[in-house]
Amino acid sequence: MPHIAGQIRAFSGGEGVQYSFDTTAVPEVVSTAVASLRTTGVCGLVGVGAAEYTLDANLLLMGRTVKGIIEGDTVPQTFIPRMIELWRQGRFPFDRLITSYPLDQINQAEADAQSGKVVKPVLIP
Repeated sequence: MPHIAGQIRAFSGGEGVQYSFDTTAVPEVVSTAVASLRTTGVCGLVGVGAAEYTLDANLLLMGRTVKGIIEGDTVPQTFIPRMIELWRQGRFPFDRLITSYPLDQINQAEADAQSGKVVKPVLIP
């Protein structure tokens, strides 16, 4: 996935993005999210995974921050309207990050999340 970080950095003018966000806890995805950051960038992690991973210390020593996020770490009255506005502007396509599964496919949803095939599996009862 290193080529993805390079593409993101190129798309952002070569500097990288100020923020990245991971919900997968897939080591390669987390590393890509960190490598996509600009020098002062922040990567938020909300995914919980079983695999251990390491991050490139050189990236972190250059001023980047990796932050675990617990229960949203935000004020919903502020955060949700901001996310909706970004979605309306076409800058936060959260609807493309979601894949729905019937509840009886819970094992497939988990497997797809673990493999990185989907970003956010949502179970439908």
